[in-house]
Amino acid sequence: MEVYDSEGGTHDTRNSAAFIQWIDTLHTQRAVSDLKIISNFFLEKELAVRPTSDVAIAASKVRSVLDKLTPHAPALGGSPVTQLPRDRWWKLFIEGRYHGSGNKHREMIFDLEQSPGFYNAMMKAFDKWLSARPSPADKVDFKRYHAMHAAVTNCVFKLNDKVSERATRRFIPVPHELSHYTNFPIAVTGHDISWESLKEMNDDGDIGTYKTLMANLHAPKDVLEHWVERDWATSLLTSNMSNQLLWGTAYEQPEVKRARSTASSSATTASATRRSSSPRRRPGWS
Repeated sequence: MEVYDSEGGTHDTRNSAAFIQWIDTLHTQRAVSDLKIISNFFLEKELAVRPTSDVAIAASKVRSVLDKLTPHAPALGGSPVTQLPRDRWWKLFIEGRYHGSGNKHREMIFDLEQSPGFYNAMMKAFDKWLSARPSPADKVDFKRYHAMHAAVTNCVFKLNDKVSERATRRFIPVPHELSHYTNFPIAVTGHDISWESLKEMNDDGDIGTYKTLMANLHAPKDVLEHWVERDWATSLLTSNMSNQLLWGTAYEQPEVKRARSTASSSATTASATRRSSSPRRRPGWS
C-alpha cells in the first residue's frame, strides 16, 4: 500500500524497512497530526477491507510511535492498566525474556519476526477490554472470551505453515478458531498442592480431569477414590510431558456445555440402569 506524505511523496508499506525509517523520522519531528492521519485514514481503513501483513506491520509501527508521543495521563477511576504510560503496556503482553536490558522499547519484536499486526491488535484490545475498572458482576464467559479472542487475532498474521508457499505468501491471517481449553502453567515449586481444595471444586463440578493424570501427579488415595472424571468442566487440570501441573480454562458456548453435561448424565443413568437390571451373580456361577 502506498501512503502519501504532506509533501506529496509516497511511501510503500511493502518496503517495511524504508516505511519504518520514515515513521521514525516523523517520530523525531513529533509529527503527531501526520501520524494520526496515516493511522486513521490510510492504514486502519486498508486493514478493514484488505488486510495484508505489510500494512499490519505499518499500523503497529505508527501506533507504537503515537503511544510514545501521546502516552496519556493516568485515567482517574480506570483500571490499574490505565495507571501506566501507554508506551509501557507492551511489557504486559510480551514475555519478560523479550524485554531486553535497560529501558529499550521492543514492542515491535513480534511484529518484525513472525506476528505482523500483533502490537496494534493487542493495544486495541487493551483499550477495549482493560481500560475500565471491572465491576463485581463482570465475568469472563464464553461470549466475552469469544469477543476478546476475536479482538487479539483481528488483522494479525502468522508464518505460513506450508513451507513450500512461503516464497510467495510468507504470512497468513491468524485464524479465529475456538479451542475448548486454554492452558496456564501453575508454579508449584516449593509449595504443596491443596488436594482437598481441588477435590472440593471437583465435587462442585467446577473442575475435572482423568484419574490417571491425578495419579501421575501423586494425588492422595482418598482424593483419587472420590474424584469424578469429566472433560466438560469449566476448568480442567492437565499436565505437560514433564508432569508440570497446568490449569486449563474452558470457554465453550453455554448450549455446548449443557449438551456435554446432559450427555454425561444420561450415560451415567443408563449405566446405573444396566447394572441394576442385571442379575446378581451367585457363588459358583460361571
